[in-house]
Amino acid sequence: MTDRLPIYIAFSTNDTYIPYLDVCLRSLIDYADEKRDYCIFILYSKISDDNKQKIKKQEDKNISISFVNVQSSLSKVRENTFFVNNHLTIETYFRFFLPDIFPQLDKILYLDCDILIQKDIADLYQTNIDGFYLGATRDLGIVLDLNKTKEKRINYFTQTLNLTNPYDYFQAGCLLFNLKEMRKDNVSHLLIEKLKQVKNPMYHDQCILNATCKDKVFFFQQNWNFTWHIYIAEPCWEKYLGNTYRDIYLNAKTNPFIIHYTGGQIKPINYPQLPESKKFWKYALQSVYYDYLWEQLITAYNKKVQTAIKETPRLVKYKILEKIMIGSSKEKWKQKYQRLYQKLTG
Repeated sequence: MTDRLPIYIAFSTNDTYIPYLDVCLRSLIDYADEKRDYCIFILYSKISDDNKQKIKKQEDKNISISFVNVQSSLSKVRENTFFVNNHLTIETYFRFFLPDIFPQLDKILYLDCDILIQKDIADLYQTNIDGFYLGATRDLGIVLDLNKTKEKRINYFTQTLNLTNPYDYFQAGCLLFNLKEMRKDNVSHLLIEKLKQVKNPMYHDQCILNATCKDKVFFFQQNWNFTWHIYIAEPCWEKYLGNTYRDIYLNAKTNPFIIHYTGGQIKPINYPQLPESKKFWKYALQSVYYDYLWEQLITAYNKKVQTAIKETPRLVKYKILEKIMIGSSKEKWKQKYQRLYQKLTG
């Protein structure tokens, strides 16, 4: 490292997600500027020494990688405070503690592991967020849901999370934290208190960050967090996003600076034929975890084949009903057919 001002970046992971972190780091380093220094911190509570050594092998003259055990921060909060389910684990809450973990830093960029970087991340890090707690992109998946099922969701966002404008709900997989501003208002403490109040947030830590940091969020270009699951999971995504957000999403899709593989099980191992997946596999081929990722792809493929065999009769049924129905019923069965077809062939 030199005496140049470094770019500070944080991830949080465990042994399960370390292969995806490895792929992400390879893309980050590929686009890194040799004239800049990048300090990468991996937040963890449990990671094997073998995995640490594998990740550390990516260090270079201007790339440093450090593992930061957050156990001391976690020990100050009762473990059952952290609401986890499905594919999200306690690691997703580690970002709450960033202002306290790094008291010497004024700013840090937090990134999820399931992303691929397509531009020098330093360009995002240098965004001026003075006066804000953080910088983020709007969660266009939430915009879509609000437009599609407004009455079912609006009360949660406006009453439980107390958001003035639910359409300003941000996606937490790419966040530029103003640590100095957050420490000033003890935001780490506020996040934990809000979590205790909400108890089982719909979107885990993301909801708590939104509820606590509202009105102090700087929105940067959507290209810095292209959430790919929207066009994969929702056949009518253009309709539900509306003209303004549709154009924003299309721009990000056409020229993504960060590809975010959002959507639970909607990952490159399940959709290897998509353009964004091919970019993932370009770096996966270089990864020390390639064999593991390949085995996951084969397992996912075999499962998809079995599902297709089982679901084919239902697919035929939907197609017949689409043909014979009229009006709104025709549209209903058409959408059912499209969703199932996309699930089976995606």
